[in-house]
Amino acid sequence: MPTYPLSKSTVEESSSDLLRLLDRLELTTAEFQLAHLLAQSSPHPVRVGDLAAAVTGCPSLNRQQRSVLEQQITRLRSKLMARNMRLLCVERYGYLLLRCSEA
Repeated sequence: MPTYPLSKSTVEESSSDLLRLLDRLELTTAEFQLAHLLAQSSPHPVRVGDLAAAVTGCPSLNRQQRSVLEQQITRLRSKLMARNMRLLCVERYGYLLLRCSEA
C-alpha cells in the first residue's frame, strides 16, 4: 500500500476542517473535550491517557473510569458517523479521528 507524506499545511487543513464539523454536532462537555483533542491531533492518534486527562484531569484510569471513558467514546463515535467521520481504535495506544475519505 503506498503512503503519502503529510505536509504541515495538509495536517492543519484537515484539523481545522474537523473542528468546523464538530461545531455542528450536539455534544456533551466530555464528548466535546474528547472530540476537540482528537480533531487537533488528526491525522495522528491520541493516547488513551491524554484523552483521560482531557476529561478527568488525570492520565491514569481505574476500571470504572476506563469503562466510563469507553462509553463516552462509543457515544461520540455514533455521533461522528452521522457526519462522515470515523473514530478508530489504535490497539494498545489510543484513538484516531478521520473523515471517511481518509479512512
